Amino acid sequence: MSITPAVLLVGLAQGLLLWFLHHAVAGGVWPAAGPGLWPIFYLVVLLLPPTLLLLWEQRTRRTLQFLLGGMALFLASSARALLGELPVPGTGQEPDEVVVLGYLLPLAAAWLLAVPLWRASLEGGRWPPAYAELFRVASRSYLTLLESAAVILLFWGLIGLWSALFLTLGIELFRDLFTHPGFVYPATCVVFAAAVRLVAGSDRLLDGLLDQLLGLLKWLAPLALVILVAFVAALVPRLPALLASGERVMDSHWLLCLVVAMVLLLNAAFRDGESGPGYGRWLAQILRLAPPLMLVVALTATYSLIVRSTAFGLTPPRFWGLAIAGLAVLSSVGYSYASWRRGPWMGELRRVNLWLVLVALAVLLLSLTPAGDPLRWSIVDQRARALAARTPEARQGPLEFLRFDAGEGGRRVIAELARAAIQGAPAALQAEAVAMASLQGRGARPALSPEVLQAEVVRWREKLQLLPGGTPVPGRFSASLDQALASLVSQAGAGEKLPSLLLVLADTDGDGLEDGLLIVGPRSEGAVQTTRYLPLVPRDD
Repeated sequence: MSITPAVLLVGLAQGLLLWFLHHAVAGGVWPAAGPGLWPIFYLVVLLLPPTLLLLWEQRTRRTLQFLLGGMALFLASSARALLGELPVPGTGQEPDEVVVLGYLLPLAAAWLLAVPLWRASLEGGRWPPAYAELFRVASRSYLTLLESAAVILLFWGLIGLWSALFLTLGIELFRDLFTHPGFVYPATCVVFAAAVRLVAGSDRLLDGLLDQLLGLLKWLAPLALVILVAFVAALVPRLPALLASGERVMDSHWLLCLVVAMVLLLNAAFRDGESGPGYGRWLAQILRLAPPLMLVVALTATYSLIVRSTAFGLTPPRFWGLAIAGLAVLSSVGYSYASWRRGPWMGELRRVNLWLVLVALAVLLLSLTPAGDPLRWSIVDQRARALAARTPEARQGPLEFLRFDAGEGGRRVIAELARAAIQGAPAALQAEAVAMASLQGRGARPALSPEVLQAEVVRWREKLQLLPGGTPVPGRFSASLDQALASLVSQAGAGEKLPSLLLVLADTDGDGLEDGLLIVGPRSEGAVQTTRYLPLVPRDD
């Protein structure tokens, strides 16, 4: 397929818009100057052109135009609601990674599911699309994106070589040109647009690569079945005792990885369902045992996640763990039904896979709205747990999540608790929220007030022993000693058990003046703690 000027114009327009946004962010001007606007512009500019390029053959159809318009509106409303509190660039505040990644990862997954569905429906002329058409379109779309990304890497590798060669001659022109945003954004987007259309037009190449890849993967399915059988055989005898204990059974991540791997390998053998799996008769029948065993593993993982979430509250990772576990259970049930049905080898996978894709897409899209935002649900849950807890230990986990893992929304709840602005909050919770708000990092101790710090320094000085004994602390060391003790108190916290403190005064350099060395030992006998030696700096009289 040839590269048309229209394709290059799409890539150039995307690159120029990204360059414009780069300047807006760097200069703090519109749209980067307005809170909640710049994420919308970035998302629309990043996602709409690749969508159009992947559906290029349908570009003149009004249905596609409505889809692209609806996509832009959804991105605008979703980003405004969930990313509207991101700080304005240039203010010195860094965006919360938990908020940004918690939005971008589900969005990317939803886009990867939605584009093949749209393309298959437009090309096949029906909704929902036929499974064979969806499989073909999805496979080609993903391979197109991967190969286009590889082309971009090769392009920049050559550009880097070009720059390096001329640098050896002392010519810096090309290095400066190729690293300028005015070149980087347009060049990358134009190359990507050209690569997408070139790769997408090579149907025979894509089909050949897909056939080779799936042909290799399907022969890993028997090995995965062996692992699945061995694991379930070891798991089932232990399940009654584990379930009766009411504790988390085991790490659910590995259980879900096993189910996902089995699903992918079974689909590598099933493909579009138009041809057989290519196994021998007996091996094909034996692989029908996999789905019921998958169900045992998926239910165990779901139970573990439920126990974990009930004990420690909801967090975005646990939300997605539960969502994936639910899909794993659904897929295992559907695949078990397909394995029991007579007829072509697991032929009902066509219907099961299509519904699984639609359910997964619905969950992802819902998570990108205020009603289904995992972070907001987690904040509500952890806030309720903090209010309901009756001991400091039970409140510690929810407060730490709200302070460090929940972005600006969680810190706002901490501030409300610290002001006692939430009706019904326990009195002790306010003090704990104030202390949590003062922490600079997880595990750090709250900052002490000047009064408390001074009182603790006095308490530590009373514990101090001098060598030689009975010698008063010389005034020239007093300020340095207080500074050292204040640093130790800040690290240890108020009211803690005191370590052994010994101040050694001796002339170590032969200048006729005593030098001071503060030796800080462990807090209790047998404690594993390195003794610290702190030289004191005398004040010049």
